[in-house]
Amino acid sequence: MSYLPYIIRQKKIALRKTQKAIRESLDIDTELFSQNLVSLFKDNLVLEQKSIIASYSPINKEFPIKALEDFLIQEGHTLALPVMIGKRKPLIFREYTKDTILLANSIGIPEPHSEAKEVTPSVVLTPLLAFDRNMGRLGYGGGYYDRTIRLLKEQRGSVLMIGIGYAMQEVDSVPIGRFDNFMDAVITEKNVLKSHSLREREY
Repeated sequence: MSYLPYIIRQKKIALRKTQKAIRESLDIDTELFSQNLVSLFKDNLVLEQKSIIASYSPINKEFPIKALEDFLIQEGHTLALPVMIGKRKPLIFREYTKDTILLANSIGIPEPHSEAKEVTPSVVLTPLLAFDRNMGRLGYGGGYYDRTIRLLKEQRGSVLMIGIGYAMQEVDSVPIGRFDNFMDAVITEKNVLKSHSLREREY
């Protein structure tokens, strides 16, 4: 049984269709966009030393993140990648290095193999289809990140959720349901947006 109101579900379905088409039509300068992302991250976000940071394996023209991963490793952070363990279950995270063997999961997303160390991240970088200035995020509809962020907050007390996307993916308003999580920040190839609570924590 779904607790998400019908009208919100329908708005999400329509917006996903539109945003997927927009992303597929993008002419991406991977090197330029990636370097801009690194520069903006470096200049605008401060992380705790030696953080465990969950990245993602880009698919379907999601924002390329390899350059940012390299920068984070150079800064002394540990990287992890999400692993699906079942439908409607939170993701787990396994440590990820240049030597980690990656295997495609049931929907084709590369994941660390089962022998890679399971870790609990304090920062989660999330791909997205759309975002707004209120830090609303539209994903693919599986609810994996929302369930995962809720669990991480229960385990850690707090977790930093940072959306990674293209400037063209910004919309006026993302439909939000009762189980959706708001992001702490969004970084695109052009700018950085921060939630009110994150800005307050920085001062």
